[in-house]
Amino acid sequence: MLFQNFTKGQHYTFDLVKLAHFYNDYNRLMEHLSLVYPGKIYTIEYEKALSDQEGETKSLLEYCGLEFEKGCLDFYKNERVVKTASFLQVRKPIYHSSVNRWKNYTAQLSELAAILGLKIQKPVTIYDRSSLLM
Repeated sequence: MLFQNFTKGQHYTFDLVKLAHFYNDYNRLMEHLSLVYPGKIYTIEYEKALSDQEGETKSLLEYCGLEFEKGCLDFYKNERVVKTASFLQVRKPIYHSSVNRWKNYTAQLSELAAILGLKIQKPVTIYDRSSLLM
């Protein structure tokens, strides 16, 4: 079950198996580039960016040799035209509601996780609650 439409040219995003292989290819490419260009690739972890937006933004800008501006944190107030798949999201402040959202789709993501080499636990379902009362 995919819940986002990435429009034309990205057909792999509509198939979890293709998406998993695409992501593995991406990871191999990034590993190669990191070896070829050591210290030249900056990686941002999504959860870190959520927990410390200002700190992570400053760190990225410093890496790029750029000055920090308050507007970097208020990106959603920019009125320029956006023509990307995330055009609605860029008009909102950073939100935390997507963290662990994937867990709602554990069953549907099992094949993708296997291709990526990840272990995901299926949710525990209790059918008979009487055993909990002992």
